[in-house]
Parts: sequence; structure tokens; C-alpha cells
Amino acid sequence: MEKSTEQVSNSYLKLNSCGIQKLWDRDYLRIREHGRVDYHIIYILQGKCTAESEGKETVLECGDMILYMPGEKQKYAFRAENRPISAYLHFTGTGCKKLMTDIGFADTHMLRLKKSHILASLFEKITDEYNLKKPFYNEKCMAYLMEIFSEVGRSVSYMNNTAYMKNKFEINAVCSEMLREYSQRHPVEYYADFSHLSSSRFYRIFKAGVGLTPTEYINRLRINQAKELLANTDMSVSEIAEAVGFTDQNYFGRVFKKLTGTSPKKFIKENNM
Repeated sequence: MEKSTEQVSNSYLKLNSCGIQKLWDRDYLRIREHGRVDYHIIYILQGKCTAESEGKETVLECGDMILYMPGEKQKYAFRAENRPISAYLHFTGTGCKKLMTDIGFADTHMLRLKKSHILASLFEKITDEYNLKKPFYNEKCMAYLMEIFSEVGRSVSYMNNTAYMKNKFEINAVCSEMLREYSQRHPVEYYADFSHLSSSRFYRIFKAGVGLTPTEYINRLRINQAKELLANTDMSVSEIAEAVGFTDQNYFGRVFKKLTGTSPKKFIKENNM
């Protein structure tokens, strides 16, 4: 008899089991009147699934995800004619309730995420780790589990941001350009031209979509790189300020402290003890 994977853990997060199922040979119906003792997520990779949650029945399609809480009745079905492929996670831990709320399951147990190659790849990776059980597979599984949750949370955040969804290709392209050329001191007009928008429209779209002004976003990129240089090189503060795109060392110091809570010199001491 196969050992049950159901368990509760006092760890912050623990994967009990996971897998990817191709239910093509027959129709499949699963009913658990009293649910499981752990959390259960199903993600539809292909085809459809009819699922009941919180007393309501709905059809999940490719890219949709459902969460069953511990002790919640589970009822879901797949029809072989739809060639369904689904991924599942069974997990537990003291941090699960907050994690699920944070990533988008606060008011609903079903998310319409759309098809995601990133999520599909992550489910494949965590399933391989769980099945192969190489050294440190538990740690790798936890890392993939958190990556799945963060990707779901990011997708939900973007879907709720109408400004981003409407202009996501332009925003993603200009963010990539900023990452490549953060040290070049381009004015906002440069990125507006890059996006084929007027400066005022670009500024509004970028701020609404990203939540930061273009200058704030670039400064964050610069300070992140400055932290790496301060911690791992012998360059002076003025040399680093120049290298990441600041012409004024005093301004660099003010921005650095605002974003990190400490001065560049104190940061060097704290990271070279």
C-alpha cells in the first residue's frame, strides 16, 4: 500500500508531494469529502478541469490555478477527450496561510493566470527534484516552491495593474534598456523616444505601470550595482559613484542612504568585517 504524503509540519514551508499528470486514457474524478490535512494546488497546463471550490463549480482552463485549503472538501474532474495535463503541489508549514494570501488567494481560491512557460518550467523542475531525490533535493524543492509562489504573485500583481497590462511590452522593453544602460546618464526623453512616446505620456505610463518614476527606477538599478562594487571591490566611493552613473558623489550618498538606510562608507565597513 502506498504511503500517504499527507502531513503537517511546524517548518515555515515544506513540500509533501508534487507531480505532473497526463490523464488521457480515461475520465478522472477525485472527491475528498474532508480534503487533505495540507494545502493543495492544481495548475492546468493543458486542456480543462471541472472543479468545485467553496461550494461553487467552475471550469478551469489552461493557465488557471485552484487552491484547496487544509480540511476543505475537494472535488475535481478531468475528461480524457480534452487531453488534460495538470501539475499539483501538496505542501504544509506555518507560513503557508500568509504566503497564499500574499500571492493572490486572499478573496478567492481560483486564479485565472493564463498560460505561462515560466510556471510550466518551474513545475517540471520541482517534479524532477522531488522524484530523483538527489543530494539536497529538499532544499532545491523549497527554492522552486518559493519561486512558483513568487511567479504567481507577480502575475496576479500585473493582472491587477491595468496600466501595466495595457502597455506591458513597452514597459518591459524600456526596463530592459534601463538595465543595460543604467550608467549612461540618459535623460527621460531618451527612454521616451525609445518607447515612441512623448515624454509626458511615457512618464505617466511608466509610473503607473512600475510604481516608480523613471529616475527612481534607474537609481535603484544603480544603487544595487553600487552595493555589489562596495562589498566586493577596492574601488573608492567616488569611483563607484562614477561607475554606476552618478556625477555628484554627494547626490550618490543621499540616494544610497535613502534606499539602503546607511551611508556608502558604513556599508563598506559592515560588509568587510
